[in-house]
Amino acid sequence: MYFWKTQDLAKKINDGSLSEEDKKNYYIVISIITIASLYIAIGGGTTDGIATLTECILSIAITALGINVTFKSNKGNEGNDYIARVAILSVPITVKLFVFGILAGLVGGIIAGIIGGEESADLGQWSMVFISIVLQVIFFWRLNVHLSSINT
Repeated sequence: MYFWKTQDLAKKINDGSLSEEDKKNYYIVISIITIASLYIAIGGGTTDGIATLTECILSIAITALGINVTFKSNKGNEGNDYIARVAILSVPITVKLFVFGILAGLVGGIIAGIIGGEESADLGQWSMVFISIVLQVIFFWRLNVHLSSINT
């Protein structure tokens, strides 16, 4: 993998010498960098650093596992257009999960509001961690189902 020499990477892309697994590995790395950057950016605004760190670590683990599982469902190096298929299938899956996430967040907010007090703040933070992780697991599960159906 190239982490600095973009020109060398561009040459490999141009001559077609990157395998599907190489492309998948770049996808894992950029996904982890994106997740870590997101949590670093929002980390200053949270009141429970442990909840944020827990969510970040679980998100990275789920992403790496999910990408590897879906890559295998797409027949690994023998599969076709893994990154393109993931990008395309991600759109409708993400739209549905976004709507579900908003609804789940509203319900969690209402419950936290009913409970009230300091306990509701803790409950609210950990319920958002739970919702986030569940949505990510559902995303990779649905992606895997669709990639498996394409490759059967």
